Amino acid sequence: MAKNSYSSFNKHNIDNNFYKFIDQEVVSGLKINADDFFNSICSIVEELKEENEGLLQERDNLQLKIDNWHVKNKDNFSFKDYKELLIDIGYLLPEPDDFAIDVGPVAEEIYNIAGPQLVVPVSNDRFLLNAVNARWGSLFDAFYGTDVIPNKGDMAKSSSLNLKRANKTVEIACDFLDQVVPLEGASYRQIKCVEENTNKLLFKLNNDKIVALADNEKYVGINKDGGILLRNNNLLIEVVLDQNASYHPSAISDVILESAITTIVDFEDSASTVSNDEKVRAYRNYLGLIKGNLKSNFVKNGKSLTRKLNNEKVYIDTNGKKDNLSGISTILVRHVGIHMTTDLIQDIDNKPIFEGVLDAMVTGLIASHYLKDIPKNAPSSMYVVKPKLHGPKEVAFTVKLFALVEKALGLNDKTIKIGIMDEERRTSVNLKACIKEAKDRVIFVNTGFLDR
Repeated sequence: MAKNSYSSFNKHNIDNNFYKFIDQEVVSGLKINADDFFNSICSIVEELKEENEGLLQERDNLQLKIDNWHVKNKDNFSFKDYKELLIDIGYLLPEPDDFAIDVGPVAEEIYNIAGPQLVVPVSNDRFLLNAVNARWGSLFDAFYGTDVIPNKGDMAKSSSLNLKRANKTVEIACDFLDQVVPLEGASYRQIKCVEENTNKLLFKLNNDKIVALADNEKYVGINKDGGILLRNNNLLIEVVLDQNASYHPSAISDVILESAITTIVDFEDSASTVSNDEKVRAYRNYLGLIKGNLKSNFVKNGKSLTRKLNNEKVYIDTNGKKDNLSGISTILVRHVGIHMTTDLIQDIDNKPIFEGVLDAMVTGLIASHYLKDIPKNAPSSMYVVKPKLHGPKEVAFTVKLFALVEKALGLNDKTIKIGIMDEERRTSVNLKACIKEAKDRVIFVNTGFLDR
């Protein structure tokens, strides 16, 4: 492995490839330049280093006291005595009084739409594109390609299209539509075409009868390709009508469901960023995602393919107004924990800096590309998932870090929101106190049950 090369900057050592990435790729189009960025990150590193080290030392001190107590009391365990120990050493804290949470405006996908959330490693561009593009998914593909329809007999999949299986796919999809967005006295299996698509949705059936939705409030609009947009439980359904492309007497050729509403782009557990170059590539993938130009070139079944981000969906609503729907998930980003370090920058003692500090600064800088273009009436926030926090002091430290990043990058106060990973016991037993420390920023609490 080639040795990393560095240049001295403000008494710190900066990886040359990392500096070039920030200077030539990231800051282009922003009001901040590379030297401003590195001056700020070096300042934040030194301001927070002692506090970060102290928090990690506190982890060790508490664990040592707990370990010693268990050794001493291994044959005489008392829950009452153990709880008193946890209180005495400051592990178990008093529960705070009730308080209000006010984080300001956030995306509807965060506060108002209940749906799947994906986690994807930022280090794999193809996986990353697959995940964020999963905002919309074909119900036909899901039925035809899985064992929802048993893969045997005359329904078995083969190298060519199985027309019986395709027909069964349409029937199951129509049954789903009949259940969640029913018609008045008819089935989607009978649909021939749309009769009208103004503020009242009407379908013509195969027998030429005209029927309406049982609940026209579920009608959202029609897209530029003639697909019908419906809503159920605040999730969108696109019914694609094309008699020539349908494998069923109905004209339905596909049903597209709103699926992965949010995606956590992960710099932590699922990502592989051991070397400096790997970390820069991960930041580059995130930059491409935020700027909308991320692509992945690959070969599948002997064919060269290019994958890119979905375009927005354009539709006309029930009032005749043109509007857009996002083609991708709302993006959250998961940083590493406060215990991790990176050699991308070395501090004034020539030691690697804390990686979580760098993650906050770099992803904040990259997010500035979309934050600067958000309309004034839209929520201008960046959503960060923070893992491996041990108790309210570490939450408060993270909030302090975010405030320093906002100031350095010229972002509005409380732009950076936090999702707290409840995966450490000291956070679980002091959860209310943890939430209070982030009451102006917290958007969710995620219990990481796999870490127990």
